[in-house]
Amino acid sequence: MGEVAITYRLMPSGLEVDLKGVQDKAMEVLGERRFHSSEVKPIAFGLNALEVTAIVEEVEGLGERLESELAAIEGVQSIETVALTRL
Repeated sequence: MGEVAITYRLMPSGLEVDLKGVQDKAMEVLGERRFHSSEVKPIAFGLNALEVTAIVEEVEGLGERLESELAAIEGVQSIETVALTRL
């Protein structure tokens, strides 16, 4: 069984959302073993998004389950998968 790198874009619900707090929660959701990196990306008009990359086992449905758990973080309005690469 291989591994894949998945990058999620987490859009905050507003400008006042603390992306560092969202990042900390994302690290909790993914765990140290799966969390690879994160980066704040400017979107428009002062709004930033958080992109989080995870390294996970290539298991059917795991990516969608993690996406649902990340979407449940307080302050996250929406989430999308922006990259998926087999390692």
